[in-house]
Amino acid sequence: MQLRWIVLFVALTTSHLIHGQTLSGQVFILSEQYDENKCEVVALCDCCATDLFFINKKEFVMVSRCLFDNTFSKGKYRIKNNLLTLKYNKIHISEKTDEQTGKVTHVVEKSNIEKSDFEINTCGKKLRLHHTAIPEFKNGMQYEQSKEKQLKSELLKSKAWKLLGKKQS
Repeated sequence: MQLRWIVLFVALTTSHLIHGQTLSGQVFILSEQYDENKCEVVALCDCCATDLFFINKKEFVMVSRCLFDNTFSKGKYRIKNNLLTLKYNKIHISEKTDEQTGKVTHVVEKSNIEKSDFEINTCGKKLRLHHTAIPEFKNGMQYEQSKEKQLKSELLKSKAWKLLGKKQS
C-alpha cells in the first residue's frame, strides 16, 4: 500500500514538472552532445550551441552562436501534451563580427524557418528538451540561474534585440 502512494506521488510530481511548467524567463542551451550521467548539454566547439530564451508566456528568442556570426530569431511558442512548438517570425538578424577589426554589423534578413517541435521530458529533476530532426537542437537543458541572468542582460542590451523588436513580421 505504501509503495502505491510513493509511485503515485512520483508520477504526480513528474507530471507537474512537465505539464505545469512555465518556461517564461528561462534560458536553455541547445546542442547535439549530451551527458546522460550529469543531465547536461555539452557544447565544446564554435557553432555548436544555441541559446533559447523564453521571453514571456508566448514569445521566444533563439540565438545561434558562432565565434564571428550570430543569428537572432524571434517567434511564438506553445506547449501542448509535452510538446514545445516554436513558430518563427519572418525575419532574423545576422550579427557579424569582422575578425580583423572587431567591428560588428547587423543585417535584417527575411527568412522562412520551419516550425520546430521539441519533446519535453526530464532528466533527474531537470527539464530536458529533445528535437528529433535537427542534430544541433537535439538536446536542451536550462542554464544555471546566474548564467541565465547574464545572458538575459546581454540580450536585452544588444542591438539585435532592438532590431528584433522593431521588425515584427
